[in-house]
Amino acid sequence: LLVVLSLVCQGRIRVKKRGKLISPVSLWFLVIQGSGERKTTVVRKLLAAVQAFLTEQAETFQKALDNFAADMSAWKSEYKGIEDSIRKRTASGIPIDNEKTRLREISSKKPKRPKPFRLILEKATPQAILATLCDCLGTTSLITDEGGNIFNSRALSDFGMLSKAWDGSDLSSETVGDGSRTAVAPSISVGIFSQKEVLAAFLDGKEDIARASGFLARYYIVS
Repeated sequence: LLVVLSLVCQGRIRVKKRGKLISPVSLWFLVIQGSGERKTTVVRKLLAAVQAFLTEQAETFQKALDNFAADMSAWKSEYKGIEDSIRKRTASGIPIDNEKTRLREISSKKPKRPKPFRLILEKATPQAILATLCDCLGTTSLITDEGGNIFNSRALSDFGMLSKAWDGSDLSSETVGDGSRTAVAPSISVGIFSQKEVLAAFLDGKEDIARASGFLARYYIVS
């Protein structure tokens, strides 16, 4: 329940502890339970309202995306019209000061693509988590009723990145195709329900670095 409360609050709330020390309210929980303890039932019930919200927001986002496409088409036409005017006037030796001013003005008004909510991740690589925080609204979570789904994927393979997200620090991505992208003040909650044996298998060979990096210290562990 605390993980879900964390998820729905973290995108809107920051805590100013002192001076410039501002932190998110995100909580990380690791719940150790055996088989047959109704992990799936509990998680499904707790996330029901979140899933309903996401369904509603998907429709809202699609409308916003349609409006963005129309606005972008109009913007490109206007931009091209000014460019064409600049080329013609330049070829004729006519001053283009007004056109340059108009071009600067319209450049500053380029429509911005809307960002959707993606509040729940389960199987995701660190790159996918970062892409979600950059391309979607910067609030998400790793929540699963089967710890193996996360432990056996690469979701937790980058302790450093996740620790920065826990602190609310900006995360940057540099790729050849997409260039530079930054997730500003991201928020990520974590709720992992896992059997003890599955957790032990994940920590085998990683526990020392997980502890040394402070990664495990960020979790509330319930068993």
